[in-house]
Amino acid sequence: MDDTAPLIEAMETGIANALRWGKENGLPPVVAGIEQRYVRLRQPGMAGEQSEPKTPATIAEASARMEVPKLRIGMFGPITVQHPNGAAQRLRGTRNQIILSLLVADQMLKNPLSRNRFIEIASGASVAESPDKARRGMNMGILRLREAIGQQAIATDGETPQLNLSAVAVDLLESQQALQRVAQLTRRGALTEARQSLTPLLQAAAQGAPFAGMDDELFQNLRSQWEQEFRHATQQLLERLRTAGDHQSATLIESQLPEGWPA
Repeated sequence: MDDTAPLIEAMETGIANALRWGKENGLPPVVAGIEQRYVRLRQPGMAGEQSEPKTPATIAEASARMEVPKLRIGMFGPITVQHPNGAAQRLRGTRNQIILSLLVADQMLKNPLSRNRFIEIASGASVAESPDKARRGMNMGILRLREAIGQQAIATDGETPQLNLSAVAVDLLESQQALQRVAQLTRRGALTEARQSLTPLLQAAAQGAPFAGMDDELFQNLRSQWEQEFRHATQQLLERLRTAGDHQSATLIESQLPEGWPA
C-alpha cells in the first residue's frame, strides 16, 4: 500500500473544494490560479501516481463538471425566471419586475447608479421628500424579490443591492457580449461564425424588446442603446454577406428579424 495515497487524496479533496469555493463566490482569478498550478489528472487504476499536467482542454472539462447550475433570467419580452432543472416562468408582481429590471440595468451601466437613484427607482418614492419611506420601500422590495427568485440571487453587502452573477445568468447581459462577438467576427470576415453567433440574438429579439413595459428613463435609454447596437451589428453583417455574394444567408437573417428591423 502506498503511504502517500491518503495525503494525495486529502490534497485532491482540498483542491476540489477550493475550486468550488472560487466558482461559487465569483473569483475567476482564484479558480484559474488553482487550475494552472495544482490540478493534475490521475491515471486510472494507479493510486498515488500522477500524469502530465492538465491541458487547457482538460481543465475546461473539469471546470464544466463543477459548474454550479445558475438561475436564468429572461429580459426579452415578459420577464421570466428559470430555476435549475425547472421551466421558465413569468415573474409576478410589478414591483418585483421593476426591481429585477433595475438590478439588470445597473450591471449594464458603465457607472453604477447612485444609492439615492437606486432607492427611488426601487421604491417609487422620493428620497428627498420621504427618505424613510423610500428606504423601507426598497428594503421590502428586495426582500420580496429574494423570496420570489431565491436568496442567493441578490447580494446586499454593497452600496446598493446587486445581482450575484455567480448564481444568476441574464440573457440580456449575455446578449451584450454576443453582439460584440458578432461585430468582431464580421470585421474579421468570419461571416459563418458571425451568422451563427447572431442566431440566438435573433431568437431573443423575437420574444420582445428588453425592459418591456418599463417606463423609467433609465430603462428606455438602455432599451434604445441595445436596439441600436443590435441594428448596427446586423446591418454590418448583412452588408458583408451580400458583398461576399451570400445572398441566401442575408435573406434568411432578414426573415428572422423583428418587424421593422433593421431600420
